[in-house]
Amino acid sequence: MDPFLQKLFQDQVWTQCKFATFAYDALVERLPELNEEKGPSADYLALVGLPSNELIARGSEVALERAFRIWFPIQSFLSATANISKILWGSEPAVAQARARLREALKVSDASPLRSRLMRNNFDHFDSRVDIWWGKSSTHNFVDMNFGDMAAMTEGVPEDDMFRNMDLHTGDVVFWGQRYNLPSINTEIRRIMPMAFREATKEPSRPDPSSAARCDTDSAPKSR
Repeated sequence: MDPFLQKLFQDQVWTQCKFATFAYDALVERLPELNEEKGPSADYLALVGLPSNELIARGSEVALERAFRIWFPIQSFLSATANISKILWGSEPAVAQARARLREALKVSDASPLRSRLMRNNFDHFDSRVDIWWGKSSTHNFVDMNFGDMAAMTEGVPEDDMFRNMDLHTGDVVFWGQRYNLPSINTEIRRIMPMAFREATKEPSRPDPSSAARCDTDSAPKSR
């Protein structure tokens, strides 16, 4: 890989690592809100006197507000980590092979938890997951955006009915039984982020023109 091209990719890895850490830090900051016992908020008090049909709709929105504030950084984290994966491995085997030196420079192995984009794909292609579920689920019991003990949540519920949920005991985001451990991925991101920055800010080496000329001469067909 050309050194300057590799430097550009390393810069983008560092950028996406920063985005991912911002999202993860926001998630960690907001998770304690799940355990806070609060009295009626101003949002709930504002619902007093609304017509019944509007009260139901607005009441649901207020009830879900806390969950939305937590799922937003989760989705942002998944998006940034998938972008890192695409930079490091691409989307085709030939691209993955071409970027082997990029991964080597950042000490990222093919066993890295960053490689899988399955969970991000579940979020990005949520509509197609719902279509698949609608066609195969016998119960149509839609379980989504919950937090807690997955063993308790899944008792008596088929895996295919469990969409975006988070196991607070393990830090796993769980979708149809597929698990994506956020803490381990965060650890991997913070491991490679300083290396990506260090490599991206190096002055890229340039090939020696005289060496290139010698190579061209050596490779030229010899007259017989």
